[in-house]
Amino acid sequence: MAKGGKQPLSLGKGCHFIGTAVHELLHAVGFHHEHSREDRDKNVDIVWKNVHPLARNQFKIVSSSDYPQFYGFDFDSVMLYGSTAFSRDGKSPTILRKDDSDHLLTAVYYKTGMSSVDAER
Repeated sequence: MAKGGKQPLSLGKGCHFIGTAVHELLHAVGFHHEHSREDRDKNVDIVWKNVHPLARNQFKIVSSSDYPQFYGFDFDSVMLYGSTAFSRDGKSPTILRKDDSDHLLTAVYYKTGMSSVDAER
């Protein structure tokens, strides 16, 4: 997280989707990925064998001292990647829900903005 001063926001190729722009803007104001929470392994499984080797850092866990958890895990967060994000082949799942839900997580670019929990944060 930036500690004051200017925070550049870069929206390159592929960032013309509302969800992607909101996702990047929230990074600029200090948000981390929802799947980077310390409690993420209670909520989702990262399928490491399907993650592209150059993207493994996209799934690192952030300490709760750097990312306080005042809310439960938000499956609707614009900060949560879709199920096939950074997949080796573009279609195999990299993130799966642990609950009994069998639906895939929505890709960020399909989201239309912040979830209600994102907005409260």
